[in-house]
Amino acid sequence: LVASGKLLQLIGKLSQLQFLPVENVSAANRVVARAMMYININYPQDINVEDVAKHCNVSPSYLHKIFVKVRGTTPHEAIVDRRIVEAKRLLMNTTLTSSAISERCGFHSQAYFSARFRRKTGITPIQFRKQTFYG
Repeated sequence: LVASGKLLQLIGKLSQLQFLPVENVSAANRVVARAMMYININYPQDINVEDVAKHCNVSPSYLHKIFVKVRGTTPHEAIVDRRIVEAKRLLMNTTLTSSAISERCGFHSQAYFSARFRRKTGITPIQFRKQTFYG
């Protein structure tokens, strides 16, 4: 329940960023909001920071700089975080294998998915699923 609550908080924060009124945000915030929209839509694909920067018509180094300033994280971490959010949702609500989930969420390999998941959550995807289903 704690994990699902945190997941809902993160999704709420992401959706708020997407729909900020344009007149109330700076140019950097607009670029970050546009980048997050792109990430939210395209995370299952093989996207990287260069793809996001190109979509936003900025350089990767500028995107990195403003991401850290606005969100306190890098664009790469934002992509990974979005993929982890979806992986958690799938782990909680489906019986898909960890391998199938990693593929659906845009990770290059099951091993990379498991390593990133554990780094972000402190537990493996399988442990997360067991905790979710069995308390």
